[in-house]
Amino acid sequence: MDDHYEALGLEPEATPEQIKKAFKALALQYHPDQHPSPIASAIFRRIHEAYQVLSDPQQRKRYDERRLSARPRRQPRSKPAPGPEPPPPKSEGRRREAAYREQYARRRARQARAISDEARRENEERLREILDDDQD
Repeated sequence: MDDHYEALGLEPEATPEQIKKAFKALALQYHPDQHPSPIASAIFRRIHEAYQVLSDPQQRKRYDERRLSARPRRQPRSKPAPGPEPPPPKSEGRRREAAYREQYARRRARQARAISDEARRENEERLREILDDDQD
């Protein structure tokens, strides 16, 4: 039997608010539209199934009863060692792209200001030369 609490990273005493919060965080992280990894869809299905069971009070009660009768009580397991870091979700890539575009726009604006400042200085210099020539 799949451990729904483990799938959401929660203890059996978790409140409905904690269940909802854990589901939302994991769903955003492993949603197949946001995460290109082929395993993401399987993880997302497991998370979704766990949320469906644990968010309904009647289903959760039946699940807890089956879970307790299926295995003897034991100490909670420590969290497994983290695996390889999954690639960043698409939304993070979009944020990076937006940041790059913003940096590029700032750089172009600075260059444009520098060019306009230089052109202004050249115009002022030409004006001074013309005025100096007219005064002579």
